[in-house]
Amino acid sequence: MSRHILMLFFLILNLAFSGGALAMSNADYSIVPSYVVQNVQPNIMILLDNSGSFYNYAYKDSSNDCSDSASPCTGYVSSNTYYGYFNSKIWYQYSSSRFIPDPLNPTNPTIASSVTNPNPANDWDGNFLNWLTMRETDVARKALTGGLCDGAKGCGYGGGSDSKGYDRLVGIGLDSTIRGAYKQVASPGNYTPYSSPYPTFESVVNSSYGQFQVWQNNVKVNTFNVKVQVPVGVEGVLQRVVAAKARVGLAVFGSPWNEPPNGSGNGDGANIIVNVAGQSLSSVVNQINNTKPTTNTPTAEALFEVAGYMGQASGDFTQFPAGPGPNYSGGQYTVNSNDDPYNSGSGGKTQYPTCSKSFVLLITDGEPCEAGEVPSAITNWAAQQSPFVCANSGSLSDGSLTGSCPAMCSNGHTPAYYGGTCPAGTVLYPAEPSFLSCPA
Repeated sequence: MSRHILMLFFLILNLAFSGGALAMSNADYSIVPSYVVQNVQPNIMILLDNSGSFYNYAYKDSSNDCSDSASPCTGYVSSNTYYGYFNSKIWYQYSSSRFIPDPLNPTNPTIASSVTNPNPANDWDGNFLNWLTMRETDVARKALTGGLCDGAKGCGYGGGSDSKGYDRLVGIGLDSTIRGAYKQVASPGNYTPYSSPYPTFESVVNSSYGQFQVWQNNVKVNTFNVKVQVPVGVEGVLQRVVAAKARVGLAVFGSPWNEPPNGSGNGDGANIIVNVAGQSLSSVVNQINNTKPTTNTPTAEALFEVAGYMGQASGDFTQFPAGPGPNYSGGQYTVNSNDDPYNSGSGGKTQYPTCSKSFVLLITDGEPCEAGEVPSAITNWAAQQSPFVCANSGSLSDGSLTGSCPAMCSNGHTPAYYGGTCPAGTVLYPAEPSFLSCPA
């Protein structure tokens, strides 16, 4: 009898430690307090360059800014792939004030090879159109959001901003020819409906959207809108990759033309135009698509201002009591629990995670300008961190930096360190002003 009882005991013990309803796990011995936030999304503040140079051509010659009608850019290379609103591998026709894929000759797999895939009559090569029309702002929009859709309602509205099932992307208008306005291409008949006489392509200034004209023998023969039909579903990296994986905000550079006494005082630093929040992505996309390049490039000030926003500093940082910044005008960001990037709560309730990763993503095209209004304690901080920062650079001021950058080898040492010549495997960076004066 006792032997049967012993066998039953081992059977129960085996069931208790086997899989199934009686299996034990770590969850049976641990519990997470309800007030601890789990699966915290990281905070990403995008600091997007909105300086005037973002009107520049995305593709131009290395030594030519395309601003002189007597010396247009000519550097199109058909074997290169140029990124932009147009599909580089298809032909386009111009119809109803925009470019549409040629339904009879949709593919151009060789990217404009006139030998193996000749240009159909009246067609435009998509790869060439990207080289011809895209501005830096267009490329940034394409990468981040998918691009700016034509019409007040935006992409996908009513089944498509172009026609049912299609949206219409539109290029940014040009503010001045100094940004680049003139291009030509060898053998234009391979990529365009124009061959002889030799055409010049000129961007239209002060249009509300991108336009270019074709000139032959100093006579304007046609004007084209930089608008292109694309399938519905316009998306960039923000919608495809970030989406629900992060809390996103947007900042842009402050405009010096709005500084007192003539403006609102948001000329220094950055303007936080979309707070970091869980439901902010659509606002970020909309603002990226509709913000025009109108400022200088106060990079240092802008980064300092973003730090102030992330830290919700209402005045000077404790470490930098003398200022200036970080909230330069007192209204470029707000300090309250609703706008606090570390508040993960919703519906008016605050909820602060014990740990939250935060990042600043700076997207810019050039050197700082009008970036000198930062606390003196951090003015030359970078000089202690990198061998590539100019030595003897003096002190920052709005618009210029005294001194100059010495000639330097690409490994961080001056040629003098090696007896006057950079070693094999490195290149020489020539001397130049350490902080360029802002252009007129």
